[in-house]
Amino acid sequence: MMKSHLKNYLIRTIQYKIIFNNQFMDNVTLVILFYIQIHYIISEICYCYQMIKIYYYTFYLNGFNLKSLINQ
Repeated sequence: MMKSHLKNYLIRTIQYKIIFNNQFMDNVTLVILFYIQIHYIISEICYCYQMIKIYYYTFYLNGFNLKSLINQ
C-alpha cells in the first residue's frame, strides 16, 4: 500500500517537472495537470481511509474485546 502511495507521488512530481520545464501550457496541458491532481487526491483519500480502517480494527476492536474479556 505504501509503495503505490509513493509511486503516485513520484509520477506526479516527474510529470509536473516535464510539463513546467517545457513551458508548454495550453488547454491539453491544463487538463493533464488537473487529471494528475485529481488522481493524486483520490489516492490520498483512499490511503487515509485504509489507515483509519487499520487503526480502527487494531486499537478500537482489540480494546473492546479486552474490556469484554475483563468484565467476564
